[in-house]
Parts: sequence; C-alpha cells; structure tokens
Amino acid sequence: MNEIGHAITHPDQIEYYSMYSTLKALELEMKGIRMTRNYSAYVAIKKRYGLKGNRQKIYDQFNAICDEKRKELQSMGLYRSD
Repeated sequence: MNEIGHAITHPDQIEYYSMYSTLKALELEMKGIRMTRNYSAYVAIKKRYGLKGNRQKIYDQFNAICDEKRKELQSMGLYRSD
C-alpha cells in the first residue's frame, strides 16, 4: 500500500510547516504576488524573528533559519523529504 501523505503532529513539525509556508509566501511577494491585501509575509517575518533589511536580505536570512530548523527536525527523525 502506498503512503499518500505525512502526518504533522509534533509541535516542532507544526512550527516548521508554518515557517516554510511563510517563506513561500515571501517568495511570491518578491515576484509581485500578494497572498491577501491585509497580510505581508515580509512584515510578519520581520516582526516575529526581528530581522532587518530589504525583501531579498530578509528572504536569505529567513531561508537560513528554515534550513537550520529542517536540519534539527532531521536529526530528531521528524523530517522526511520523500
């Protein structure tokens, strides 16, 4: 039987999913596409993580933070890339 999806149940997995989806929303904003009129991933990331800079610098910094979180989850056995 084939596995269709993965269950995200651990709090660290939930946090990473939130971070990853916000990172992808920022990528869309950098291409000129807004998810909603009242929400900016750029502003949300700056406020939550205390980062400073333009969109590209924030993206680079936040991408590094997401990579560290992913590596942490991999070391705990909570991240699967398949």
